[in-house]
Amino acid sequence: MIADILAQYQSTHRSFDSNNKYFSVARTILELRRRHDNCVLELGASGPGSLGRGVTLVRPQISVITTIGRDHYKAFRSAEAAAVEKRQLVSGLADDGVAILNKDDPLVMAMADHCRGRVVTYGLDDNADFRGKVSESRWPDLLAMNVSFQGEEVFVQTQLLGAHLATCVLAALATAVTCGIPLKKAATAITGSVPYFGRMSIERTAGGVTFIHDHFKAPLWTMHSVVTYLGSARASRTFIVIGTLSDYAGSASNKYRELARNALEHVDQVVFCSRYAPRYLRNLCEQYPDRLHGFSSTREAADFIAGVVRPGDLVLLKGSHRADHLERVSTNYQSIVRCWRSSCGREGFCDQCELRDVVANGDTQQSREPGEIWGGGTH
Repeated sequence: MIADILAQYQSTHRSFDSNNKYFSVARTILELRRRHDNCVLELGASGPGSLGRGVTLVRPQISVITTIGRDHYKAFRSAEAAAVEKRQLVSGLADDGVAILNKDDPLVMAMADHCRGRVVTYGLDDNADFRGKVSESRWPDLLAMNVSFQGEEVFVQTQLLGAHLATCVLAALATAVTCGIPLKKAATAITGSVPYFGRMSIERTAGGVTFIHDHFKAPLWTMHSVVTYLGSARASRTFIVIGTLSDYAGSASNKYRELARNALEHVDQVVFCSRYAPRYLRNLCEQYPDRLHGFSSTREAADFIAGVVRPGDLVLLKGSHRADHLERVSTNYQSIVRCWRSSCGREGFCDQCELRDVVANGDTQQSREPGEIWGGGTH
């Protein structure tokens, strides 16, 4: 969103998709030309010591920190440890640098003490420099909010889904204003910024079923926000398809069962698909045979969805991309999927893969016409 706003008024270069690893960042920098006014980069932290080289390479003038969650839990073991790593983006700023920090997150605000330059805050907190108030976020409406800064207030209509993304909108607007774009112009520009595929992106099908793709990754701590979002949706029926969870401590079986119970409180139909889901959820599936379904593969879940959804239904797909490739659930509803590889490890989406039309693992693809509803997975 930062790059989308800046590109409306200035020559802007940016990271491609979600490529935030060191060599991807270096490649993006090498593509810079003198005509560019800005370069917007995402730097990834995969574990202790992983971010420093990227900060040294980029030498940021403006650093934006959103939320410290529990991503990469296996590497960091705590949100506090992740915050220490990401703090390098702030401590690495020069005296004339700007740190743009999330006022709603105490771990982020603690970074202000390590900034040699200027600090700008944003958030839903009344004391934030850029203050936001969500006015609409319930499906089918898109996220809309009012934003105020230094006595000026603007209405912001986005292309995003869910109040949990309001923080990202505020961060983008704060950064744009810091770069010299007036708040009103920044708010107008952000209306055209669409989410990346796989990150709360919308797919409307000819059959009248709508899919929300949020399957780039599925850290456990993020699940509550999407479940409650789906629970408030205005739709004929709501479905959630949950793949492989990541980044949590404790018993996997307990985490899956806790999530299943939570989802059943908000969503009409809850579908799990991962290697151990049938075992973890066996007893719960017996208690809720008409609402909770556990499958061991994406293919089984996809066939089940294709067999039961009808026009007006809303289906949210949430999983770990490389393990599940849940985009095949919506493709399977509309056409023929030939590749059902499990955990192929590829980072690209299936529509970009040269193996997408290659039958794998000895599968025999059943014959059907594109768009024909079929299937019915078994537990």
